[in-house]
Amino acid sequence: MNVRICSAVDQYWSDASLSRAILYAVNNGVNVINMSLSKNAKLQLTRNSIAEAYRDGIPIVATMGNNNNSTTRYPSGYHDAVITVGAIESDGNRWVDGPEDGSNYGDHIDVVAPTSILTPSKYGGYNTFTGTSSAAPFVTGLAGMIRLVDSNASPTKIEAIIRASGDEYPDWDMYYGFGLIQLDDALEFYDDNDRWIKETTLDYHSSATIVTNGWFQIGYYIYVPYEVSFQFTTNKATDGKTVIWVDPEDSDGTLFSLGTTEQMSNIGFAAAKPSTISTLSWNRIKGKLITYTYAVFPSGGGPMLYWTPCAPSEITVTFQQWGRLCPSQPTGLEGEKVGTNIELEWNRNDAVEGVSRYDLERADGEDQGDFYHYAYINDPNPGSGSTITYVDSKPKEGESCHRYRLIAENSLGWGEYCGEIWVYLGGGGGVPDSEEVEIISVPRQLSLEQNYPNPFNPTTTIRYGLPHSSRVNLRIINTRGQTVRTLVDEEKSAGWYTVTWDGKNESGQQVSSGIYLYLLETNEGSILKKMTLIR
Repeated sequence: MNVRICSAVDQYWSDASLSRAILYAVNNGVNVINMSLSKNAKLQLTRNSIAEAYRDGIPIVATMGNNNNSTTRYPSGYHDAVITVGAIESDGNRWVDGPEDGSNYGDHIDVVAPTSILTPSKYGGYNTFTGTSSAAPFVTGLAGMIRLVDSNASPTKIEAIIRASGDEYPDWDMYYGFGLIQLDDALEFYDDNDRWIKETTLDYHSSATIVTNGWFQIGYYIYVPYEVSFQFTTNKATDGKTVIWVDPEDSDGTLFSLGTTEQMSNIGFAAAKPSTISTLSWNRIKGKLITYTYAVFPSGGGPMLYWTPCAPSEITVTFQQWGRLCPSQPTGLEGEKVGTNIELEWNRNDAVEGVSRYDLERADGEDQGDFYHYAYINDPNPGSGSTITYVDSKPKEGESCHRYRLIAENSLGWGEYCGEIWVYLGGGGGVPDSEEVEIISVPRQLSLEQNYPNPFNPTTTIRYGLPHSSRVNLRIINTRGQTVRTLVDEEKSAGWYTVTWDGKNESGQQVSSGIYLYLLETNEGSILKKMTLIR
């Protein structure tokens, strides 16, 4: 359905006419709205009508503008509620036709699409149609196709899939966004044979900060917007792209609304801002989800009256992940002596993962030698029973121990290695009568335990855990913020580690009694704890 707002030569359409056109489309069952405007539309009624469309589940596609600069044009500036589109030429470069004529860029661009399109002219023949106005319909068409195969898809879900279809996703930049949209990649997420969806509720745990210059007044009340952020990390490995989207809710389960005035130009629904998304190992991604709530004050001054729609601590968001699932890490790997053999046992992967076999790797000795493939172990009864057992009947003579780890495989590929175990052999061939088995597990999240003993003299032990491989810096800091001793500064694999501090500084001198801090810094984040040294 097309909605004509004004003629091609009329540059003076009003806020009211644009708002009425959007609401007319909403009320008449439109599936997608495409907005390509001849002038900036940072307008109150336009903002409200976009909010209405969003609440009714209608995705909106908007052009970045054609001024060849980073100045934000609206409605593309309402980027938490619209899909913003830039233009590229057939050679893959951003469309530029002069110093002041080219595809706009900035921190709110989502994707790009082709321009310089040959189209029929109303005067007969064909004309070349350039600019972001010719690029946006490609994205609108893709949104429409997603809506055809998934009629209940929310605007946030459609935007997330379109972003993930970009040929640079999850990499992003201010000129091309996530890259050129790819129809096949977008629709591939609807292949029932390799689809996986998970919903997780994230509680507020990150930060709530005042939005600069964002306050506004309605009647006798002043509304101060707070930006509330949620850190997220996808927790499953995939063999390809992972899509994430979020539907924010207040404590009553009501979707948040957009701001209601022109001053609220940067306030919107929760979104994973493009510049916050980055790639982790195994095609997992992490980023920051953003939403907003408002502190209400009396216009004449005084203490805060209440939050609307709710306090930051009451906000929840539903985080959804859609990807092609690879097997998860095998868990519960253990080893024990059975006669002269080593018997290994681990938990069978969930039946939904369709694991066909496991790859067992072994490393020999305590010198941190490389793992090598040792055996493929087929799962004779996928999905049945809780554990799988394998017997290693060939311990290597003369080695002090063997180390083992597992990885699972399904039709999509390999997953992630589980934490390794060590089986000590007592220095001789075969398995001695009193072997020791040490299970090296992998924590679910970054961990730093309290040192033990504490208080201490002269030494203490610090234990920390890494959920993924990471650069690790662990150091001792005095109360003046000075580094006393660096205990660890290197790359580490996932797992648990212990380190001892002997109460000495970098020069080998004993430090005085007192309170010290120990700081763990990794790619996953930082943790700080206190300890006390008593001489």
